Formats: sequence, structure tokens, C-alpha cells
Amino acid sequence: ALPSAKQLDFQVNKPIGCFFHFGMNTFAGTSTFSMERYAPSHFTAPADLSTDQWLEACVALGGKYAVFTAKHEDGFFNWPSNLTNFTVANTPFCAARRAAGRSCDLVREFLASCDKFNVTRALYFTSFNAWSKTPEAAGVNSSAMLRAAFSELANNYGHVDQWWFDHGDEFVLDLVPPNSLVLGRDWGLVGTEGGYVKLGRDTLWYPQRSP
Repeated sequence: ALPSAKQLDFQVNKPIGCFFHFGMNTFAGTSTFSMERYAPSHFTAPADLSTDQWLEACVALGGKYAVFTAKHEDGFFNWPSNLTNFTVANTPFCAARRAAGRSCDLVREFLASCDKFNVTRALYFTSFNAWSKTPEAAGVNSSAMLRAAFSELANNYGHVDQWWFDHGDEFVLDLVPPNSLVLGRDWGLVGTEGGYVKLGRDTLWYPQRSP
């Protein structure tokens, strides 16, 4: 199969990108795959945190796109939402920001920094959901809640150029706005988390069909 124009632009014109893996694990001191549960009070980012600083560093190393973990496997939302209490809105960081008259919406702040530094916007979202539950009993209507969560990201933050999914997120693909690239649909990663480059059929354009 041949690459589409979007795929070609990504592979040829954006060879370097930055992935900002930031969330509860950053402050809990645990692995990104940890299933330990932490209260929002553990999220103690400094109130003067600057996503502009992140993007300035990204541009300095030649980055053309930047990915931010809107929601990772622990279920923590890096944006305020009424869908769960496990969000940045219920953290000491947010309380300090609001006391200073500032927003604590890190997704919005990150995307604004991408625009400021002319870097392609990208968000990571996974449906794997360790602790972010509905207000009802744990696990009740979780899929519907996650679709609603992704809909907030897709509809309230302007165009997002790339969506990085993980753990079988096909159930939200219909909510992806047109003209966005999707990891696993429009391209695949050449490497593995173990640091190895895959060989054989996995190196072909993804998906393996004509655009």
C-alpha cells in the first residue's frame, strides 16, 4: 500500500516529536503501569508549571509534533470534567492555580503552547481505566463514560492533529474528527517498548490498503 498525503507528511516532514507523559504517576513515583490507587491529593504539580517551557525544549531538539497524555492507564484526567472526580480539578495544583486566578486545564494549556510554538498538536488517550469510575458503583457504565470523556477532548479543544490510542480504543474511533491522524489506523510504530525495531510485515505502511 502507498501512504496517503497525511501519512507522508507525518513521516517525511515530522521526523522528530516529543511525548510528554505527565500525570498522577509523575508525583506518585510509580511506574506508568502501576495499578496502585492514589487520591487526587497526590498530584502536587507546582502552580507555576509551564507547558510553554516544555514546548520550548521540544522545539530546541527539533520536535515537529508533541503528544500529551490527556488520560493514561490509571484513569486520571488531565482536564477538568464532571464525568469523574479523578481529575486535575480536584488536586492541590488546581486549588493553587484557581487561587491565583488561573486555569488548571493542562490539556488546554498544552495545546495552546503547541500553537504558540508552531508544533503539531497530539493527544494520548487510552480506554484502559484502572481507577477513573463513574459516580455510581465502580465500573458501572464505564464504556459510556469513557466515550463521553473522549468526546469532551474531541469537541472542546479545537482541532487535534494526531490521536495516540492504546489498548483497543476502537469504540471511540467514530468520535475522531475528520482530518486527524490516528495511531493504529493511519500509521504504526516501528519500534517496541523494549527498544527493538520490528521487521517484516510490520514495517509496511499501516493499514495495508490503498488510501
